Amino acid sequence: MKYSILVATLLICASLGTAALAQGAGPPPDLIKTCEGCHGPGGNGTTPSTPRLNGQLYAYIVNRLQELTNLTSNSPHATMAMYDIAHMKDSLKAAVADYFALQTPTAAQPQSGKLAAIGARLFANGDPTNSVEACQSCHGANAEGQGNAPRLAGQHRDYLKTQLWNFNMAMRENDIMHPVAGKLSSDQIDSLVAYLGAD
Repeated sequence: MKYSILVATLLICASLGTAALAQGAGPPPDLIKTCEGCHGPGGNGTTPSTPRLNGQLYAYIVNRLQELTNLTSNSPHATMAMYDIAHMKDSLKAAVADYFALQTPTAAQPQSGKLAAIGARLFANGDPTNSVEACQSCHGANAEGQGNAPRLAGQHRDYLKTQLWNFNMAMRENDIMHPVAGKLSSDQIDSLVAYLGAD
């Protein structure tokens, strides 16, 4: 009886130890290397059309990877680039998301002049005349992101602009962003990009 209890205890300890090691190991280096091949070291890439992932929210990255497994709900470029890798196991998605979420985020670099000032007001207050809600209500007061709403501050300007147009023209599905971006004018999109983005 004592022997059985001892064996059971050892097995439980071994199991817990293995789980702890797995949790502390992080994502496979080869997988991170693959991600960084497009998104840059630590997710802070220099390709304007590819999103920065450094400091992006964990929940958003996991959710976005899941979205990219659907061929019909995303812009063609995103689908072609990410469809295969987005089918990784949920545990790997979580590990990748955790890795990039812990990286230091790039700060926004608002452009000087009137355009960025308009973007700041639009982000904070929305456009009541056209029933456009304030961006900060979902993305946070400093565009740091919250919940499944991504961090926008410091994102590549070209990428931000492309995604706003994708939502505007319903080339990328999102129940919240369709009605919001669909009401934005070209000038308003440019103003948000000028305020939120970074080179």
